[in-house]
Amino acid sequence: MTDKVGVFLCKCSDNIAARVDIEQLSAELKLEEDVAFVKSHELLCAGHGQEFFEEALKNSDISRVVVAACSPKDHESTFQKCMNHVGKNKFLMQMANIREQCTWVTSENDNAYAKAKALTRAAIRRVKLHEQLVEKEIDCHTEVVVIGGGIAGVESALLASGDGRKVTILEKSPSLGGMVTKLEEAAPNMECAPCMVSPRLSLIDENDNINVITNCDIEEIAGYLGNFEIKVKKRARMVDADACIGCDECIQACPVEVSSAYDYGMSSRKAVDVLFPGCFPNCAVVDTSVCLKTTGGECNACVEACPMEAMDFSQTDEIEVLRCGAVILSTGAEQFDPVELSQYAFDANALENDIYTYSQFARLTSNHGPTGGSVVKQNGEAPKRIAFVHCVGREQLGYCSGSCCEAAFGLGLAAMSGDETTSVVHFVSDVMCGGELGSMLLERVNQKNRTRTVDSDAMWSKVMSGLGSGVQEITQPSFMVRVDNINEVSVTTDNGVSAVRYSVAGKSYGIAADMVVLVTGTQPSKTSTELMRMLDLAATRGGFAAADHPILRPASSSLDGVFLAGSVMGGKNISESIISAKASAGGALSKLVPGRKLSLKSIVAYADEELCSACELCVQVCPYSAAKIDVNRNISVINEVLCQGCGTCVATCPSGAVTARHFTDAQLDAEISEVLHG
Repeated sequence: MTDKVGVFLCKCSDNIAARVDIEQLSAELKLEEDVAFVKSHELLCAGHGQEFFEEALKNSDISRVVVAACSPKDHESTFQKCMNHVGKNKFLMQMANIREQCTWVTSENDNAYAKAKALTRAAIRRVKLHEQLVEKEIDCHTEVVVIGGGIAGVESALLASGDGRKVTILEKSPSLGGMVTKLEEAAPNMECAPCMVSPRLSLIDENDNINVITNCDIEEIAGYLGNFEIKVKKRARMVDADACIGCDECIQACPVEVSSAYDYGMSSRKAVDVLFPGCFPNCAVVDTSVCLKTTGGECNACVEACPMEAMDFSQTDEIEVLRCGAVILSTGAEQFDPVELSQYAFDANALENDIYTYSQFARLTSNHGPTGGSVVKQNGEAPKRIAFVHCVGREQLGYCSGSCCEAAFGLGLAAMSGDETTSVVHFVSDVMCGGELGSMLLERVNQKNRTRTVDSDAMWSKVMSGLGSGVQEITQPSFMVRVDNINEVSVTTDNGVSAVRYSVAGKSYGIAADMVVLVTGTQPSKTSTELMRMLDLAATRGGFAAADHPILRPASSSLDGVFLAGSVMGGKNISESIISAKASAGGALSKLVPGRKLSLKSIVAYADEELCSACELCVQVCPYSAAKIDVNRNISVINEVLCQGCGTCVATCPSGAVTARHFTDAQLDAEISEVLHG
């Protein structure tokens, strides 16, 4: 087989031929020493053009090809497939772009011809240096692990488990369900939240393809698409999950009461407890940090009370290693803690003064919350006016969380629905509550509030001294007040009554309120941040997991095989979380097909052991976490499974130790030199 080059010229109808004399170019190229033949066609990418291309290759003994036509982005893969069809290595083909980079941008025919000739000759020089790269395949796991058992994780698992695929859900808390389980009604359409999540949890329970591990921590996670390894620490429940029927006898017998984190400190729980009524798995768990028996005391109350003999204090923490082909991160987010902002009076006495975060207030509206669903003050009385202060922490976080407005308006509506005498006012600067459902929610809140009047003279007389001079009270504002600067809104307390101080059009105002709700922003959860560190995932400016491409690949992370669902990417409502969950599961399913191997990229980088000094610059700049330092050999090793051939490490390496296959220095030098010097 000759090492000479076969050249194909495409006229692309008049797109190229109108500016470049293809016959003259063909005649000149035939004189090149490295050229075996030159053939032209009206439309090489068309079906008959591809047949022409393949037939010419079959009837020749050349192995290297140049196609002078359109952009490689349009049809490089087309001609590579044709090369494969006739048994030739597709990497021994080079395209010269004489349309987008030549005839479309060059007005003079002579200049266009000269440029087309230079680009084609450069491609000939380059293709002579191409190597016969080999396309590799690897075996892979098709199992999927979902980390995070909130609504996004549940939906991801249900979809990913189709067609018999095995899925494991890992959840740090004792039960699945996440934040949705804390709500009574979900905005924007105020649908029953437990009615949405309970059937989904039942489907998880009934699905033999889904394995659920709750009450666990991720110790280590590493790998790549098709081959991830996750080290899981399963914390001892001290309860036999197979024997426990969730009867609550152990809970009633337990003498230890501590503050409930689930209710944000507004209620107490026992040392042995369930997360919420109807949780899944419906099994009690012992908090070993406060249990008398596990902290050195003497107590058998739960053991004696359990009718199923399910208590098992011989249990110890276990380590399990999971292997999977894809990981879906659905570890959610956390609410900004306003305790650091003194202007809101959110201190140790906040609850006593009826000042809440909106997550705390959501628990008050829940039937299984600390007040059984009754929105009441700490003294048990129904509030006359509730003030919602929006965008708390927005300035500190540096971004709008996007979903808090909708949630706050929904909570305000829920509060008014529970008591006909309650009025609600929202202090806002901008409102993020779009779409048809969002608009309908705002309309419902406005209509509901119009029926309410508040006689606040008695309240106001108690707080005037705290607000200072020059402040006017608004006794019956609109349900929504747009303030001059949301960051300057403040909350004061005096004589057991709170007041919100703000300004509109440069004038100061104040409103007395029985309850104040701080609508806090969303920030990355500690769990999400730690997992992102383990996987070396790219982060957004706010610290959330960044999408590989926010528009084209919004559910994919920067690491192939790791997908993102729910608020791990930033604030999302329930609908948005479920959409992202389905996109993540779809991405995993499309990548991992049972019985099919994974095809690896051939155009990847590699490091020369003799030149590499293990300076770690390639490790720092690689956007795909493909470059690692082999500590035993003290060199950089690039994982061909993770490498996407972007060339960032090649450009960064100070010693020239890293080379990108198919884009070597010699190949690029030959191409550029021909264009510049001819």
